Amino acid sequence: MNELIENGLWEPCEILPNTDSNNEESSIRDCIVSYLCGYVSKKLMVWKKCQNCINFFKACSIEHSASELILLKSRGNLVYPNTHLFEFLSCLEHSFSKYCQEYYVFDKVIDDITENNFNFKFPLVQYVTEVTTEIVVYYLQMRLRQFSYQENLKMKKFS
Repeated sequence: MNELIENGLWEPCEILPNTDSNNEESSIRDCIVSYLCGYVSKKLMVWKKCQNCINFFKACSIEHSASELILLKSRGNLVYPNTHLFEFLSCLEHSFSKYCQEYYVFDKVIDDITENNFNFKFPLVQYVTEVTTEIVVYYLQMRLRQFSYQENLKMKKFS
C-alpha cells in the first residue's frame, strides 16, 4: 500500500468520502479516518527510533466502533489505530473539511486545532511537539493531495 500511494498508482480519494458531505458524524467517515489512522501509525512506527513512541502507536483498540473497515480489509498486516491518535485525526479531518476550499488550508487547520485547545494525548512530553508536527504535516499532505485530485477530476468533467 505504501508503494501504491507514494508512486501515485492509488489515491486516497478512492476510499475517502467527499468533503462536500455535511454529515460530520458519519460512521463511514469515522471508519475511513480509523483506517488512515492505522496507516499513519504504521508510517510513524517506521520513522521513529524511540521504543516508547513505537509502543504508543502499537497500543491499539480492536474493539473501536470505527475499526470495521480495517477488519474488512485486513489480511493481517493492517494496523488498528490508537484511540488518542484516532481522536486527534478526527479533529484534523473535521478542520480540514471546514477549510479545504480556502486558500491557506494548512494555516487555517493549524489555527483551528490550536485555537480549540485540542491536545494530542501523547505520553512522552519530550517528543509531543515533534510527533504532533509529523502527524499533522503527513496527514494534511495526504488529504491535500487527495482533495486536489478530486477537484481536478471535477474540472475535467466540465472541460
